[in-house]
Amino acid sequence: MERIIQATINALGFLEDDVYFPEPDCFESIRDLIRFLRNDTITAVARRVCGERNIVRYDLIPIMKSPNTPDKLFDIALRLTINLCQPVSLMFGGRHPEDKEAWLIYQEIEQNLRNSKEAFGDIQLFKTFERKAATYFAQDWLERNEEMKLLVERIFALSRYVLAIGDTDLDKERVPQDMNSHDQLVLAILESGFGKLLVEISENSAERDFHLWILEIFAMLLKQHEAKDVVAAGSIRTAEERKRQENEMRKVVEQETEKQLNKRRCISSRHTAFAGSYILKGLKAINKDNDMIVNKVIKNCNDIGHLNKRKIQHRAPKSRRPFDIETNKHISALNVRIVLRSFCIEMLQKSYCRLICGCKDGAFSGKRTLGQDKADIHYFILMQFSLEFCRLADLSPEYVSM
Repeated sequence: MERIIQATINALGFLEDDVYFPEPDCFESIRDLIRFLRNDTITAVARRVCGERNIVRYDLIPIMKSPNTPDKLFDIALRLTINLCQPVSLMFGGRHPEDKEAWLIYQEIEQNLRNSKEAFGDIQLFKTFERKAATYFAQDWLERNEEMKLLVERIFALSRYVLAIGDTDLDKERVPQDMNSHDQLVLAILESGFGKLLVEISENSAERDFHLWILEIFAMLLKQHEAKDVVAAGSIRTAEERKRQENEMRKVVEQETEKQLNKRRCISSRHTAFAGSYILKGLKAINKDNDMIVNKVIKNCNDIGHLNKRKIQHRAPKSRRPFDIETNKHISALNVRIVLRSFCIEMLQKSYCRLICGCKDGAFSGKRTLGQDKADIHYFILMQFSLEFCRLADLSPEYVSM
């Protein structure tokens, strides 16, 4: 089975000098890969092979952004990209795997997704998406067909899936103010005009079928940024203020670096049989000398808080635990924050109230699909960021009044 999938991938085409040359049977090969994924085994052989070869980066994205790609080939390449970029939890029915082998498969597919995320930071790709979607929304209602509507929904679904992918391994090695893969993706969406198109669609009440998708895209665009940092990006005008901002940024970087070094210096709390045993004198114990024997590495003799960890820890019920969602905050590069600031102002002025009011029922409905299981969390993320941004930027309260 694996050899057949490898041969099918080789029959797609090749990339040379940023120009993709599809093979004559490229359409049939992509269709075969979709069939392999539909009939995949429990160990997800087809998905893992496609992820290892990273066909999203080297084949599918070049096909979609090429101006010479036919509509049918673009559509089927988009379908395969959505299938490969969907969250890994959807494969397991929204649940985490239980056995060790399933966990290894889960982590491997998740790593393949992260490896393909950086390729989506391409402005030309989102310009193609913007052109396809704008063609549909420019048509009259009587001229629209279901195929074009399905194509637009797939574009929105792919944008949402890509924004939900976690940080890559290179992102973890970058300094806090450096541009990571998520910033590149945000910059590509906003500078290509795709973000402006989403604002215009969300402004129109007749396009309410797409509003929940757009709300989630907006929330995931902003979830890794602090409102105060985005607001402050527009106030840097003079050279002195810019220099002061750079000094503050340097201090933040030094603090983050120091925190990472402190984490590495910490002694592991896991007990090892080779660490030895220690006696703490003067504590309550069952012997007459009041000497307590400790089998754990002691970092500070004056701190005995580690003794309480031997007790049974209180576990909060699942219904009261924090939301299971990644919200890693960081300070982006200045150009990213400036673009985000103008986008936030435009979104607040035109479509925020309509989105929040119109998507309330859909975000908290019990009939949501498995791919939109976190729509309620994204609803609150967008609301919190927008309210804080409006307050810090001294905008009119009418923009957020519902």
